[in-house]
Amino acid sequence: MKSSIQFIFNNSELGAGTRGASLGSNAILVAARSKASLLFKNRSIQTVKNFNELLDRENTFPFAKHIDGMLDVFEATSK
Repeated sequence: MKSSIQFIFNNSELGAGTRGASLGSNAILVAARSKASLLFKNRSIQTVKNFNELLDRENTFPFAKHIDGMLDVFEATSK
């Protein structure tokens, strides 16, 4: 029986404040598997496209870092 709970992994570094934050969801998945947890067994996992490559480009918004990329993340998450 499929659960009504769905996990959405957003591995974006944009807006995270700390580099490496994108590793969190996969770390939880690996930890659950190593403990033989059934947390993810019957639940679907959707992964949102990330736009982390924007961090390597010049920021055009000095008071809202990569806000254009944040819009892309929000739109991808809402789908």
